[in-house]
Amino acid sequence: MSASATPLMPEAGAPQTDNTARVRSLLRTRSGTGIQFTLLIVAMSAISAQLFMMLYSRVPERGEDINATTQRCVNEAALIRGRPAVGLDDLLDSLSPARVGDQRVLEYLERCIMPSNLRWAAGAGLGLMAEFVFAILLYALHPPWIIRRSRLTPLNQNESPDLIGELNDLSRQAGLSRPPRWLLAPYSASATGQVFGTFLRHQVRLDAGLVTRFIADRPGFRAVVLHELAHLRNRDVGRTYATIALWRAFIVTAVVPFAVMMLQPGLVNLPWNWKWSVPLLISDPIDTSYWLTLVASTALLIYMIRNAIFRTREVHADAMAAALEGQGEILPRVIVALPLPSTRRWRTSFSPHPWPGVRLATIKDPGRLTRIRLWEMVGAGLAAGLLTRSLGFAISVVMLEKSLTATMLSAVPAGALMAGLLAAGLYRATAGATLWPGPHAWLAPAAMLAVGFVIGNSLEPAGTSDGWAHFGLAFTAVRTLATVLLLLVGGLLLTGWIISTARIVASDRRVSNMTIVIAAVTAAPCFSIWFAVDRSGGFWKVTPGPDPFPGASIAWYAKLSHWTQFSNSALLGLELGIPTVAAVLTLWLGPILVSRHQSANMPLPRIGRAMAVGFCAGLIVVALGVGLTFLMDGVVAPDARGYIPSDDLIDSGSPPFFGLIWRDSYTMVATLGLATAAAATSVVTTRLRPALVLLSISTAGIIAVLGRALTWTTAFCIDLFNLPGTQCQAPVLSVGSYTSDLQVILARGLLAAIPATLVATGIGRILRQHRTVLHGISVEQPTYQTAWPRHITVLVALIVLSLVLAVIVNIPANIRFWM
Repeated sequence: MSASATPLMPEAGAPQTDNTARVRSLLRTRSGTGIQFTLLIVAMSAISAQLFMMLYSRVPERGEDINATTQRCVNEAALIRGRPAVGLDDLLDSLSPARVGDQRVLEYLERCIMPSNLRWAAGAGLGLMAEFVFAILLYALHPPWIIRRSRLTPLNQNESPDLIGELNDLSRQAGLSRPPRWLLAPYSASATGQVFGTFLRHQVRLDAGLVTRFIADRPGFRAVVLHELAHLRNRDVGRTYATIALWRAFIVTAVVPFAVMMLQPGLVNLPWNWKWSVPLLISDPIDTSYWLTLVASTALLIYMIRNAIFRTREVHADAMAAALEGQGEILPRVIVALPLPSTRRWRTSFSPHPWPGVRLATIKDPGRLTRIRLWEMVGAGLAAGLLTRSLGFAISVVMLEKSLTATMLSAVPAGALMAGLLAAGLYRATAGATLWPGPHAWLAPAAMLAVGFVIGNSLEPAGTSDGWAHFGLAFTAVRTLATVLLLLVGGLLLTGWIISTARIVASDRRVSNMTIVIAAVTAAPCFSIWFAVDRSGGFWKVTPGPDPFPGASIAWYAKLSHWTQFSNSALLGLELGIPTVAAVLTLWLGPILVSRHQSANMPLPRIGRAMAVGFCAGLIVVALGVGLTFLMDGVVAPDARGYIPSDDLIDSGSPPFFGLIWRDSYTMVATLGLATAAAATSVVTTRLRPALVLLSISTAGIIAVLGRALTWTTAFCIDLFNLPGTQCQAPVLSVGSYTSDLQVILARGLLAAIPATLVATGIGRILRQHRTVLHGISVEQPTYQTAWPRHITVLVALIVLSLVLAVIVNIPANIRFWM
């Protein structure tokens, strides 16, 4: 959809005189129930999985099997290790996968416990499946239930031809391909309606009082019916009744059995094995109070999300109905005539019905529909934290040996969830906007996500012991603040990319879907690596490289070895565990492709300038690499340069030698070169800056990697390594060596580019303001092109092919790291 259409967000309080513009704007606006419905499913699934695992372990036969198997395996593993262990946690704390002997113990322990744990996980999975099957059944049966309960009868065409004709005209006005089935509620005197049904056939209930209004108040009748038809136009009917079904299924299949277990644990068994037992609140008050608090707070969150879906769909339908009606004057009159809700204004967050004042304000200003709802971001963080805890608990019971892998896998869905919901909310709020939004729109959502995740992730899974103690330990001041700040930084970087992409084209579902998918796919592995490394305590741990051999006595040479050979777990994950090349490619290629659909009166992003900056930066890196080769040939003694250890010594972690230091020095130069390219691109561009920065560093990275062949050739020609028989010729390097170098350089360059981009963006803004004040013109003059020149397209295609090749070649290394 073209950006030449009407703006997505009309100004607050502006009169809506153009009905066509209002309808188009509303049709492009995603219904806010999508984010809320996703939160409902995730939160319900996370807490339900925990409850089903706890219920399974509370069945006497199943619990005894789990405990007996675990204790037997722990005892046998302790015998293999030659040291006694009190329990599973004690044994796991004393083992290290890095030690060969401990690795064998972990492998045996996993093989021993695996069958019992798989039965445990399968039991919880069957419970979760039963919950969703019950929800699907409730959803499928709701139409006949509503018809039977309200004794609805179909409207007769022969008896009410005028009424049927008017209803069908309203259906066409609402843009429906076919009219719904019209049903009469003869015993209801209210003047309202209700739309329901499945995707197979939708039906609309018309109360007897509403049919009477058809004669007495035709405009009011039309306004009410258009409101109901607006639900069909917004496609929220199925989502609404699915929400009702999910809530009821959650209560019946998860909460009620949990309450029964709390009151009478002896009833958690087959009926013929029921027996009286002491309530858990009496026998184990501390842990039981924690479980009750956890389940009650999560159930309250799900209940609030459920009611928020109902409120959101109503205000969306009001705005759509007012737009379809014309001037939007009749529907407010109908709403004002409705009785006020029985609840107080401050309790509307718990009510399924929106406050009349909110409905009237939305009709007057439909732009309210696109605003970021911060509680959704808090809920997304809470749901993601709960999901991470639940998946981590479930995966860890079957992956004891690969605990780091289990932690990373458990965080992938949470990262995708938070990034996707953040993208959906920000895109809805900023699509097509001409000005950068205020701090409330770009700072607050990321902050609320971070706070919500920290709280949700601090909740231990239901059924674990010492829940209150773990909850308190999770909120140590320094750790909590560091986690929130790191999540906030990551969220703000993603926010900048989302807003930059959303401003290119006015609201378009295809662009919105692309933005959400790219944000989720690229953020999920990054988040999982950070989560796993942070849990292990290695995120902030930077270990300098060891002294070189030979040459440790040379102070500057030893310092160079420390700098070039440093290690960090998070950086290692970015270099090996994440397809960094693929992430960088999608983050700049997607927005550039989208920009081709923008309005003709908007300048195209200057991708040629970004590639030129990257190309120049890459050439500078190559030149510096060649100069570095000559420099090290002159300052490093020949004996130190000529030492090359055997492959066995290299694999066993021998001290760094000259060839390794020389290679990684070039990587450091390339890292600085990519940061320079990012800074220069930030200064000379404004539109689509994040994507152009990534394109620039991609270009610079490719040139730097290809230029490594020239540095090797120079090294051989000047006999840098002091080896006999060295010939002046170009080396034969494998494709894998180029692609692995590209992944490392891009990973490090990306980290260095972040602060460089932020600083350069501020400098660029100051320069543009200064230029505007002095000369009345901006630095970047728009060039209204409808397409890029052919040579630009060819260069972009070559860069894309190079990065795709690197992604394919690096897949085995990425998989090995994760496993």
